[in-house]
Amino acid sequence: MIGYYSRIACLICLLIAWTAHAQEQDPAAQGADSIVAPDADSEAAAEADSTGAGGDPLLVPANSTGEIDFSMDVSGFRGQEGQTYLEFYFLCRPSGFTLEERDDGVYVATFSIDLAIIDEQDNVVFQSVQKREYHTDRPVVITRRGEERVILEQIAAGVAPGTYRAKAVLTDHNSRRSGEAEKPFVARPLDPSGLSVSDLQFSTLIQQAEEQNRFTKNGLLVLPNPLRIFEKWIEVPEDGSYKPRNLFLYFEIYNLTPDSAADEAAYDIYPSVTSHANDMTFPLPPRKNRKVSGSDGLDVVALDYMTFPVGIFTLEIKVRDAQTGAEAVSSSVFEIVQPPPPPPPATVLTEEQAERGRRQLAIIASKRERDLYDNLDLEGKTEFLIAFWRMRDPTPETPENESMMVFNERFSYADYQLGGAESDRGTVFIRYGQPEEIERHDSDNIMKSYQIWYFTEGVQGDPSRTSEGGRHFFVFGDRRGIGRYELMHSSARGELYNPNWRQDLLLIDMSQTIDHRGFEGSSMQVPLSAPETDPGKP
Repeated sequence: MIGYYSRIACLICLLIAWTAHAQEQDPAAQGADSIVAPDADSEAAAEADSTGAGGDPLLVPANSTGEIDFSMDVSGFRGQEGQTYLEFYFLCRPSGFTLEERDDGVYVATFSIDLAIIDEQDNVVFQSVQKREYHTDRPVVITRRGEERVILEQIAAGVAPGTYRAKAVLTDHNSRRSGEAEKPFVARPLDPSGLSVSDLQFSTLIQQAEEQNRFTKNGLLVLPNPLRIFEKWIEVPEDGSYKPRNLFLYFEIYNLTPDSAADEAAYDIYPSVTSHANDMTFPLPPRKNRKVSGSDGLDVVALDYMTFPVGIFTLEIKVRDAQTGAEAVSSSVFEIVQPPPPPPPATVLTEEQAERGRRQLAIIASKRERDLYDNLDLEGKTEFLIAFWRMRDPTPETPENESMMVFNERFSYADYQLGGAESDRGTVFIRYGQPEEIERHDSDNIMKSYQIWYFTEGVQGDPSRTSEGGRHFFVFGDRRGIGRYELMHSSARGELYNPNWRQDLLLIDMSQTIDHRGFEGSSMQVPLSAPETDPGKP
């Protein structure tokens, strides 16, 4: 019985994944220019609304409006010549972008961030437009668990101390869609003679840096959490031991008084947390006798937030100079959330889910199976789909049905990236998967646009792909000239066979051409179809 309900739950989750897909999509590889957050906390926290944390826009991150969702936060540190050095952090989802497929099998999201800093007199004191790319080798945008990682970005700026607002516009270059966010902030003066502490940067990960990028500083890799939201999951390890989950703080300390003999400064840190629900302040264990060479330094604090209740908090860091007793304070708002427990497993498909199941059957099932499905009620259709996929499960001893998962991922991608799952390219993608090579030929004076997809070898766990080492191809042509590619020819058994497909894409009637002397004739040769093994090459 448990296995039965597990199959139902798995089926329902996969059938409803397309709804999430319309809003969020998934890459599985790290981008060349952008960083994919390795911690699920920042990803899952994106579901929460950070505007609830504290209410004052000066205190909380900013969420975007428009067609692309992203969040923005800022931290200030001491800069040069009396300026405040600012770091702006951005969090967005790959699903917000349109992926462009490149010849090397990599899918790329190209976007730009236009950041402007505006003072109280509405003067733009800083502006920068930076282009970014996100790379992935997987076109499917929903993972098998229905989750998605996030893209982190960071832009640095420098301004004089004062009150400002930052305006950021993030634009997807492939779709021209954009989103906009505005964040008021105060650039604090951090260059006086007295002790001072920078803003607190909330992070999901801080570790020794192995290479330099825009997320590294002072030898550390510091991945920001622009939402300042941390998810508290109820996790019970199999051995019953406690499993902590940490939030990290990065901050800098300036103008400590070093010991004249050792040129080394000592200080103590007193962290505390104040709940916004009841205004109660809870001191956290102090960190005493910290030492730094010279008068300036940095520190990192890790806090196990699994011990915190759900709510909004202000975290305060107080630093005391051990030499002079001087104190400086910096604080910031963050939020702890806990997702609701998963709903009980559904036992019957909805009308919408059943219709999606019917669309999938139209591609993979026989006519007899489709007719049988059409004559069933919702409960019967649920049972039918469970049995249908159970017969195609390559590993029935495991709770996951790999064939169903691969099919659903391909179906979702074809629906949103290839003009629909029922389109010719969509159907081929679903049946054969991602091609090893795609040749693209743009329209010219003779022929309309066409693509040739090549498949050469199988994929583990996917019996629909050839494993005989043969080179199968599919030719898709924009026969109508409207950007819709139709299957014109293929070498795969059972697919459309049309060796004269090139003639169907000609823009001119070659038999009616007139040579330069004015006599009718066929002065131009009609292109012949190339050998079936390689239709795109002479």
